[in-house]
Amino acid sequence: MKKTNTLHLILAVIVGLSIGIIIISSIESFAPKLFENSESYILSADSDDTSLAFRHLTTPLLMFVLLAYGLGAFFGGFVSSIIENGILSALITGLLLMAGGIINLALMQHPLWFTITSLLIYVPLAIAGGKSGRFFRLKIKPNQTNQ
Repeated sequence: MKKTNTLHLILAVIVGLSIGIIIISSIESFAPKLFENSESYILSADSDDTSLAFRHLTTPLLMFVLLAYGLGAFFGGFVSSIIENGILSALITGLLLMAGGIINLALMQHPLWFTITSLLIYVPLAIAGGKSGRFFRLKIKPNQTNQ
């Protein structure tokens, strides 16, 4: 792989990862407004109280969070594959988002069904986004100089 291709891949992954994180964070920020019963538990949860807070979260709220993970992974993979001509950038974006999800799962106790489902969401949806991005890829042509 050429140096410019490697830099292009790194740029694509960084942009895709940023888009994925922005989408996930944005959607998660609306969750307390949509699920009012869970708002007090989310806002009152501190580092000592997170397991108690997660016991009171409703299944629809957790499914909404999974939707955020899925959309973030899909569009992160989509954008990275538009920038980089290939699925590799989408795969790396999905793996990095999954690594962030694993850290989140390790720091806070989640229900088992949520843990399993969240680990299965990132990579397949990032790849699906990458494959969808094939139809929208930018055709960046290098500068041609007449010598």
